[in-house]
Amino acid sequence: MRIDIIPRKNELRTSLNDFPKLKELGIEYYGKASSYFIENNEESETSQILETLFSKVDQKLLTPNLIESSKINTTLQVSFKPGVTDNSARSTSYILQKKCNPKIKVATGNLFFFYIPEENKDLLLRLKDLFYNDLIQKGEVFVNETQIPEPKFPQVKLELQDPECISLDLSNRELEKLSKERLLALSLEEMLFIKEYYNNEQVIFDRKNKGLPKWPVDIELEILAQTWSEHCKHKIFSAHINYTEESGNFKKIGSHKLESIFKTHIKNSTEIIKKEFNKDWLISVFTDNAGIVRFDDNIDYCLKVETHNSPSALDPYGGALTGILGVNRDILGCGIGAKPVANTNVLCFGPPNYSKEILSKLPKKLKDPSQIMKGVHRGIEDGGNKSGIPTVNGAITFNDNYAGKPLVYCGTVGVMPQTLNGIPTYKKNHEAGDLIVICGGSVGADGIHGATFSSMELDDNAPSTAVQIGDPFTQKKLTDFLLEARDLGLYNSITDNGAGGLSSSVGEMAEKTNGASIDINKVPLKYKGLSPYEIVISESQERMTFSVPKNRLEDFLQLAEKREVNPAVIGEFHDKGSFDIYSGEKLLASLSLKLMHEDLPPMQLNAHFEGPKEFLPWHREKTQNNFENYSEKIHHLMSLDNIRSKRDLVSQYDQEVKAATIIKPFIQKNNFGPSDAAVIWSGAHGGNPDSAICISSGLTPQISHIDTYKMTEFSIDEAFRNAIASGANPHFIALCDNYCWPDPIKSEKNPDGNHKLAQLVRSGQALYDMALSYKAPFISGKDSMKNDFIGENPDGENCKISVPPTLLITSIGKVDHLQDIRTTDFKNQGDLVYFLGDQSFNQEYYHSLNTDSLELPLFDREKTFARYENIHKFIQKGYFNSLHDVSDGGLIAALIESCFPNNFGINLDKRVIKDNENFDAFLFNEVPGSFIISIRPEHKEEFESVFKNESRFLGEVESIPSIKLPNKEVLEIETLYKKWSHYEA
Repeated sequence: MRIDIIPRKNELRTSLNDFPKLKELGIEYYGKASSYFIENNEESETSQILETLFSKVDQKLLTPNLIESSKINTTLQVSFKPGVTDNSARSTSYILQKKCNPKIKVATGNLFFFYIPEENKDLLLRLKDLFYNDLIQKGEVFVNETQIPEPKFPQVKLELQDPECISLDLSNRELEKLSKERLLALSLEEMLFIKEYYNNEQVIFDRKNKGLPKWPVDIELEILAQTWSEHCKHKIFSAHINYTEESGNFKKIGSHKLESIFKTHIKNSTEIIKKEFNKDWLISVFTDNAGIVRFDDNIDYCLKVETHNSPSALDPYGGALTGILGVNRDILGCGIGAKPVANTNVLCFGPPNYSKEILSKLPKKLKDPSQIMKGVHRGIEDGGNKSGIPTVNGAITFNDNYAGKPLVYCGTVGVMPQTLNGIPTYKKNHEAGDLIVICGGSVGADGIHGATFSSMELDDNAPSTAVQIGDPFTQKKLTDFLLEARDLGLYNSITDNGAGGLSSSVGEMAEKTNGASIDINKVPLKYKGLSPYEIVISESQERMTFSVPKNRLEDFLQLAEKREVNPAVIGEFHDKGSFDIYSGEKLLASLSLKLMHEDLPPMQLNAHFEGPKEFLPWHREKTQNNFENYSEKIHHLMSLDNIRSKRDLVSQYDQEVKAATIIKPFIQKNNFGPSDAAVIWSGAHGGNPDSAICISSGLTPQISHIDTYKMTEFSIDEAFRNAIASGANPHFIALCDNYCWPDPIKSEKNPDGNHKLAQLVRSGQALYDMALSYKAPFISGKDSMKNDFIGENPDGENCKISVPPTLLITSIGKVDHLQDIRTTDFKNQGDLVYFLGDQSFNQEYYHSLNTDSLELPLFDREKTFARYENIHKFIQKGYFNSLHDVSDGGLIAALIESCFPNNFGINLDKRVIKDNENFDAFLFNEVPGSFIISIRPEHKEEFESVFKNESRFLGEVESIPSIKLPNKEVLEIETLYKKWSHYEA
């Protein structure tokens, strides 16, 4: 049976503004219908099914009524391919099975209705680009049809294959071919290492005694590939690197040999900070799914940020949805289990307003950046909103070279009690003899090779199985069950099923007990026919792995069944030193844990820094702006994609759920204004009712081509500065680093790999230097390499688009008292406004308006941190009425944004500019460590005595909503607000 439901009449005609591309193409869009395909229903159930479905909408129309009563001549029917997660079908079938018949099966789709002039029938193919993704969906176009035939009900049909023994008695070229064809993402050196291991006489003898062949079976090779993938193993960050640099005008770090970027720069800096500065609030760092800090007497906070770049390039919605749900599970799997309480996201795209000419140059397999942005945004929205977790902080940034692969950073903050039943919650306590139990979603082909796929550059042959679509409904049930079981003490350890699936979750947990065995026959499957290796490495979503003591199993399973989380006992932890995979009593595969986690030798790499480079966008097209006056220039500045408001997107995220968000992304008063950071009330989550935490981020990829050392300094300072401006204590701020880099390994297709690796080394050195200067430890992080697209342009020529080296810094800070919280908006007429920061305005250090400059400002870390300490002292005294960091757009942009919420203005006296200073530099410099602040007049003397050498008086807050520049040009706040809000003035 097929049922089509169309929204109420006044919602039927969608504004063409929602699909501007259609308007350009001359296509009229008339809306859509939601289709439900129902199988295994009896005639007697039809009326009950209809009543249940139609109760979900206010008004209903059947499809033929619409088609007959309009000028529609074209209908596009879209449905999911077999095996793709269909969340609408899941929730609908759940309802129908409960109310009608437990045997009912449901699939869903959509009908889209258009009028296309006869002469434009060649545009039908463009509908695919705009309305569905042929990687996971199928679309059928019907012209002049009043009745649309129902598509075949999606069913997965797979042929079960027994484990295959894979001989490695191959030449080097054949080994490389094997790795590529099986999507192992293993280098020749790694394939040779595996070959040598299996040729070892002792290994051959041990395998023979276990009934296993000499060479690895596919399960073993696939597990090694997942475990050793760059995504999981972080081989580049652990590599031995020989760094050299040329002479030139840039920060020198000196030629040297580096044993590990992670150990030397990140882990070492945190260990030094913890020891020398007594950071006893560091509870768990770099050893778990998330970092844990103690900013409260009653609860601990967890922070983790992940990336989901490659999947989001293929399926923007599914990739982003899976990303946010996946990092939620990182928090659920932290310690003995933490509760997700806030989400963050930072998204990097190609510009959303490419001209037809530029879009025509995009490589064949790439999507329009505006379509990627729309899909990713919807995935982030659904992931947070449907899980009941507020999305409180983030950013959206644009760069031409994110058109090849978007960057999708998803982060989550969690809370956990400090102890349960007298046992610290940050410790995992599983032992040999505990049972391995999985709960949540069943295993399917979606997500196979996800880890290895994310460790490769994106190309035209990306596998559809790597794409997953998360299910917030299933994960919400799993979350509620997990926290209840945790509080009852029904398990003693937990982790998430992320990259690598069971091979990763069980394989990592097995390190503590020194062994584990699982039976693949006991793993719940979405459908029959999955091969053993597919079951083990599949990354199908919404699953957690638990270690359950045998004496708690009955209670665990009873609660799991009650909460409908699909529990399955699949194995047991042991201490035999191996990870064993069985099918019933038959041993299919066995891997040494030492081989999996310890034996792989580090990579030996060379890095050479050639100095600053000119930024080259992939389409090699630059625009030149000529402005008649500063008013015109500033209006243009406020409308730039990287400065203008993103509220139209951000407002669709739920920031209120859980009733703990004190500072949201935008301040709403007379108008909207941007916040610098999010502030979450501790009291709502069992913490101190007079304190809060602050969450902020820093990202400055626009200067990476000049020097990633400076880029890293600026990114860390931006995250730190945003936290300080919102009231965080500078001595209680922890950081999370997330690297997304173009391929830093030199090869024939990547000749500048040594320079990109040198950029990574320089970033690591800056990270170390900044952490020590700011006394800010790193508690968690992740790196994503190979963020490149390799394919063909429309002319059939080979092309490559690499992301700019990108580092996201996320901070979590303690706000000692609620009265310390500050916001960006000017509060009172008559308040004094100051610029606080570096006072050098001789050279131009801005990139929003001047992307060609290769010069960057000097930056004094110690002086800046001392400024932050003094700022916090003034906050504690109640002296600052507002603080807003100076970043993209410089002083003038920050000043304008502070005027927006209360519709205030300011008169900038001509005396604010000294005779020897550059007016453009004064207005537009994007120098780190800088703020726009406002204070009451009675605090002027004390403020200027402390900040006399690093502050400049700008003027007083005025009730007249305009900004008068020193050259007497006047900027109206209303006009600027329209530009910033992306509404033409």
